[in-house]
Amino acid sequence: MLAIDLRLSTGAAAIALAASVCPAKSAAAPKATPAASGKQTPAKKTAAAKPRARGKRYPGAIRRGLGVDLTAEIGYAFAIDTVARRFANRLRLGLLMVSEPWFLSVGATLEGGGVALLAGGLQVELVHLWTGFWAQSGLSVGEGLATGGGVHLFFNAAAGWSLFGFEYQRRLVGDGEESNAYILKLKAPLGVLFFGYLH
Repeated sequence: MLAIDLRLSTGAAAIALAASVCPAKSAAAPKATPAASGKQTPAKKTAAAKPRARGKRYPGAIRRGLGVDLTAEIGYAFAIDTVARRFANRLRLGLLMVSEPWFLSVGATLEGGGVALLAGGLQVELVHLWTGFWAQSGLSVGEGLATGGGVHLFFNAAAGWSLFGFEYQRRLVGDGEESNAYILKLKAPLGVLFFGYLH
């Protein structure tokens, strides 16, 4: 009887030792998912956002083409003693060239007031439509009506924003009561408005 108990004890000890050294294979544990393990799944790589094309900062179609330039201006001239010439005005008719945001106008002018009582000439204007800033310059020739005859040559240069601007005029050739004028003016770019309506 003692021998049998000794054998059973020895066998149980051997089995326990074998189990500790070579554990039995158990059912495979399910793999931990990223959510269960606390790890976040890396986001899928997406295509890099394409940079905006230059010149498309503002909404709307990009307009290009030719049109008719028609611009009317009125203003008040400082440093002018003659009342009739304190109120300056100009009408320009010509060609409008558009490559938005730039609008370039070249046209013939008929003007009066400022240093010129009455004159006609040529003027160029460049407008950046998206910001509203513009600049213009021109030359005109007029009869010296106030001084008894002779041909007078006048220069003008202006800059402004939207419909408002400031102009400098100077008499280059000819004698007159005033040789310089400074004009605050308001302009109506009818040709630009008409081009925008059609396009």
